[in-house]
Amino acid sequence: MRKGFTLIELLGTIIVIGIIAVMVVPVINILITNYRNGAYEKQITMLEEEANKWSVENSEYLPENADDIIFVNLDMLLEDGFMSNKDILDPRNGEELNGCITITKDIANNQYDYKYNELTCAELIEGYAPTFEVVKGEYKNNIEANTEFTEFEVEATSYKGNELKVEGPTIKLNNKEVSEVKIEIVGNQYNIEYRAYDPNYGYTYRQNYEVNIVDTTKPEISFSEDSGIVYDEGIYKIEVYQDDTTFVLPEAIVTDNSCGLSGTDTSVNDCENTLKAKTRGIYNIEVADDYEITYYATDCSGNEGAFLVHIIVGDIDHQK
Repeated sequence: MRKGFTLIELLGTIIVIGIIAVMVVPVINILITNYRNGAYEKQITMLEEEANKWSVENSEYLPENADDIIFVNLDMLLEDGFMSNKDILDPRNGEELNGCITITKDIANNQYDYKYNELTCAELIEGYAPTFEVVKGEYKNNIEANTEFTEFEVEATSYKGNELKVEGPTIKLNNKEVSEVKIEIVGNQYNIEYRAYDPNYGYTYRQNYEVNIVDTTKPEISFSEDSGIVYDEGIYKIEVYQDDTTFVLPEAIVTDNSCGLSGTDTSVNDCENTLKAKTRGIYNIEVADDYEITYYATDCSGNEGAFLVHIIVGDIDHQK
């Protein structure tokens, strides 16, 4: 009496099982997918039915016209007790649903239509966003420090071409509401928000404008009238003679748009005490020649202003 399988029989059995698996597994996967898709469709139908129940208790939000759309996110249904967390799990993958239910009015049949969308309400709503336009004043993203900020007014036109009422502006600095835009501190970033409510979609749209206080202006270097520096033949120059031991380089006057903005803020300059002009270049009072000396000053924003002066040392023999 023979016991067990021969190697050939065992290999044959494995091959048969493999063939069956290749044939059966795709069919099983299709059945599972179809089951999950069917469960998903039932889930969506349930969500739309719950939105219908929600609208009965919140009829004041329902659309009045055929073009109106109301957006209901699933969190609203959860918070109002129309469903539980398990009801918003996607049976296809077990992940949480985050779509949006839209409510529109079917005027012909005098009824409301409920439709679930896989896009979020925020994404759907943005598709109907109005157009905001500056109609008075001028909006600038960057405002030069110590200049002037001009307020601007905004109008909004709805997706359907209707003029909307605009509220604002609300001005925030570092997420805190302030009364105005101040140009005294370099680096401040303001957010200016205007709002427009669109009754067609029951939603308030927001338009934000960012205003940055910047310093891109180079310091200016000048000299007093008695400095001895004159403009001649396209250059600024001062003439001296050899061995003039009384000669010293004239002191420059530095002015800058960031001077004196704040005595306590390190991002700006107190020009009188801190922003002094330095010099590059050398000259020799003992040797007659044309020397170039560059006066320069750099503000706290890294802007450098420069002024080139020719020190013309004349021949002492020529003086005599």
